[in-house]
Amino acid sequence: MPIDGNWELGVYVINGQVMVAEKGPLQIGDLALLTEGDEIKLQAFGDLPVDIVLLGGEKIDYPLVFDGPFVMDSKENLAAYQNYKTGKMGSLDGIPF
Repeated sequence: MPIDGNWELGVYVINGQVMVAEKGPLQIGDLALLTEGDEIKLQAFGDLPVDIVLLGGEKIDYPLVFDGPFVMDSKENLAAYQNYKTGKMGSLDGIPF
């Protein structure tokens, strides 16, 4: 499958098993970050049908900071995580998030 060589991509396996050329075999629940290039080679194997999600987008040229479910460009901008932990982000149908 041809892809834009300027994008960063990952593949997540929902069902079945798939061989990703540069990563090897992946199974249900596996996530693999793909290397640079202009194509992806995937091949299903095993007895189950294969469902995957191909994730990606343009490369990000600035630092990323991860904390829990949040991704920001600096620790200072992770204030949203504190709001989340203290329940200040509100709720949806009575379920806090």
